[in-house]
Amino acid sequence: MLIEANVLPLSQTANNDSERIVVTAAKLIRSAIQQMECDTENYPASDVFASVDGAKQWAPSLLNTFLDNLITADIKKVAFGHSLVQAVRPKSVVAPLLLGLGVSLDHLLGSKLLVNILSRLGFCCSYDEISRFKQSVVQSDDEVSPFACPESFTQFAADNVDHNVCTIDGADTFHGMGIISMSPRNSLSIQHFGDVPIRRLPRCTATDIVHKRGIPLLSYDVPQKSVLSVLSFKSHQLLQHKALYSGHCCSFSTRPSCSTS
Repeated sequence: MLIEANVLPLSQTANNDSERIVVTAAKLIRSAIQQMECDTENYPASDVFASVDGAKQWAPSLLNTFLDNLITADIKKVAFGHSLVQAVRPKSVVAPLLLGLGVSLDHLLGSKLLVNILSRLGFCCSYDEISRFKQSVVQSDDEVSPFACPESFTQFAADNVDHNVCTIDGADTFHGMGIISMSPRNSLSIQHFGDVPIRRLPRCTATDIVHKRGIPLLSYDVPQKSVLSVLSFKSHQLLQHKALYSGHCCSFSTRPSCSTS
């Protein structure tokens, strides 16, 4: 009975000491996270999470020390580190790894529900932050895009979209046209998209984003006279003279071609 009476208080004391040590460590880590200098005016550049070491350096050293003694896998250390920092400072920090994961999931799957579920669990940024990031990219395209005409070859592609085409009264239909520009990376340039930090601009409406970014609409006026009457043909000698003057070797055939079925 004497042995049991002496052992029980010692075990309780050890548990209490362990709890005090853990609480003290948590307070120290929380203080280190709160003292981090985080840039909320710009989104993290791609080089921050391009490697495991670079992403690990973003988190406080005390948090990294704690995770080094708790988790073995390096990538999981970084993931939990960024998630913990974002959870402690949800409104004053944009964790690079969580932002990159959210943008990648939105690009690959396009599921708002999946992003919101992961965001509530603390493993991803919110869908609202992803929308704000994409709006910032569109408004900062002249600053962050390293390749564009005339420095590099640029090709434009357009496609139309029709929504709610068939209605009873023929109203409230939507016909839109989207145009994108594509430029390959210049071999002389070492800059990639994401090397330049993107400014974290305030949220705005779609109308404000497309303002002065579309193509002006030109009305077509039907001519009063026949279209064929305004066509003019050049003589063969004039075309051949222009081709020789420009230095190109061209041959023209004066014999008309015809096909019979």
